This record gives sequence, C-alpha cells and structure tokens, in this order.
Amino acid sequence: VKVVDAGVFSLTADNITQVQIRSAYSGHSGISYFDAVGYSWDPDYTIGDNLNEGLLISYDNTTTLDWQGFSLDGGVNKTILGNTTIQMPADGGHSIQVFGNNSLGTMFESNLRYFTTNALSPDITVNSPISNLLYGTTPPDFSLSIPDPDLDSTWYSLDDGTTNIPFSGLTGTIDQTEWDKFGNGTVEITFYANDTANNIDQEDVTVRKDIFSPVITINSPTIAEEFDYMPIFGITIDEANLDEFWYTIDNGVHNYTI
Repeated sequence: VKVVDAGVFSLTADNITQVQIRSAYSGHSGISYFDAVGYSWDPDYTIGDNLNEGLLISYDNTTTLDWQGFSLDGGVNKTILGNTTIQMPADGGHSIQVFGNNSLGTMFESNLRYFTTNALSPDITVNSPISNLLYGTTPPDFSLSIPDPDLDSTWYSLDDGTTNIPFSGLTGTIDQTEWDKFGNGTVEITFYANDTANNIDQEDVTVRKDIFSPVITINSPTIAEEFDYMPIFGITIDEANLDEFWYTIDNGVHNYTI
C-alpha cells in the first residue's frame, strides 16, 4: 500500500475548474482510494471554504491491523484504509465508532464518539425596511426573521462589510452615524447572521434616501398684490419625490390640502 500525502502538481495554472487523478499498476491489478483533496496550495482558498464537503474521521492506531472500518449511528460497518472523509451526516446528533482486527482475528474498537452536525446557514428574512422605500435624514427601523435555534450573533453593514454594526434581537434602528455617511441616492443595507457552528448567511435590501427639501416657488399672487375676491394661486414645486402639499392663511392654525 502506498499513501500519497501532500502531493504536488507538476504544472502551474492560473485557475483550475477540474482535477483528474489517475493511477497505473505494472504487472498486477490494484485499487486506488482517494480520501480527500486539499486546496491549501490555491492562493484564493481560505481554510473552511470546503467544510461542507464531508466529515473527517481521524484516529490514532498503534496496532497492525488487517482490516479497519467505522460505524455511523450504529449502522453497518464500512471499510476504510485509515483517516478518511465521509459524506456529512444530516443536521442533528450522531455517534461514530471505529473498528479493526488483526491477522489473529482479534477485534479492536474505539469508544463511541458523540457529536452534533450543523451545516445549514441561518435563513434571514428582512421584513423591513422594504426594498426601494424612500427615507430622509432619519435612518430606517428594521425587523428580521431568523428561525435558527443555534443563532449566535447578528450584525449589519452599509458599506459591504467595511464597518459592521452588531445588534441583539431581531429589531432595531440603523445607526445614525452610518446613515449620515450617505447622501441622496440609494443605500444598500446588508444583514448578517452567524450560528454556533460558524455558518454565516447574509441578506441585502436597498432603500432610497432623499435629504433635500422641496423647493417651492409662488408664481401668483405676487407680493403685496390686492384682491377683493379669493385669489387663484399658481406654484412650482421642484421635488422628485413629492408626497403631499398644502397651504395655510393663518400661520398653520388651519391647513388645506391641495
């Protein structure tokens, strides 16, 4: 048996989309097993990128064994050659045990190891603010739904993660200082959630911001113009996001919507 560990590539490449591994035998037949492929050689790889690819079974053995295997959750023994990676079990509680026997038929077994898997990221739903809604100088309130029993921490960012604002609970108000950094236009708010297994999810919502007041020009009547009847007025309002307007003739005691 030949074990290849930390093998190197003979050719360099700017990027890799597929890796093919072949084995050849001279004068006899054989079987090859590939337990795992590491990507630490890739400068774009970050430890943890492939955590969901499988569950590593790693153990120490000081006995010469003819056969080795493991049992997951009390199931049928499956043969392995040593440390290996298996398909990640479903989320929840599990147990695993490693077995082996030698040439005399003596069976060895490890203690049961109990563990819990959690490979699912939190699922964030942004209830508010609603996408494309218009806000002014006052930052919006937010409300989220994150149905994850293992939720650990939450935060948001208005600048793609450069500045992160942590918060507790599922409701709150966007930080005024961060909101003030943006002028007229759109603001993208990204909410993040992390669970105890370090699974992270994010959800974006884009809102509009308008910090300019409407500009009203009274075209008629003109200043000091006299009338013996109710005058007709004409105004121009420069405002792209006009919502409503009204007038008063008694300094706001009575307002009349136009």
